[in-house]
Amino acid sequence: MNARIQFQIPRRTQNCALKGEHFQAGMEVFSLLYEETQGSFSRKDYCRRCWDEVLITDKIQQSDGYWKCTVPSSMPSKKAARSTRSEQALELLHSLLQNEESLNNKEEVFILSILLQHAKKLVLRKEIECKGKKYGVFEISQKEDYLTIEMIPLVSIDVDVVQKSLAQKLA
Repeated sequence: MNARIQFQIPRRTQNCALKGEHFQAGMEVFSLLYEETQGSFSRKDYCRRCWDEVLITDKIQQSDGYWKCTVPSSMPSKKAARSTRSEQALELLHSLLQNEESLNNKEEVFILSILLQHAKKLVLRKEIECKGKKYGVFEISQKEDYLTIEMIPLVSIDVDVVQKSLAQKLA
């Protein structure tokens, strides 16, 4: 049986790691990721001003990855309150990742991740290679939660079969 690999990515901190500035909604935040143990990471978050100072050090070269994000507003918009097809797809993705049978349906999970990236519900933050396979670490937009999904070459997927299966599950 294939065991799904899950990387533990910490959530964004509330304050800048260098000078302690509190992050406000709409602020740009820069994150550095450091692997502590196999599949476990620590994270340092920096405000724009401090990021410029980090750039002149060797912290980026010592890290296992970095990205920029914007602190989401804590107030959900009216658009976010409505259930949309992409939100249904995100719920299905969570369901497939929780379900042991999804181990046999990695293609559906991967295709859903592509759909959700296009809908701007998921953001690819890092690609990690582990045990000869490539995994994407995705941030769920506006939630700052992370998912790890195996990256599968599209040429190896029977897209018609996966599309029909996903259409049935989303109906």
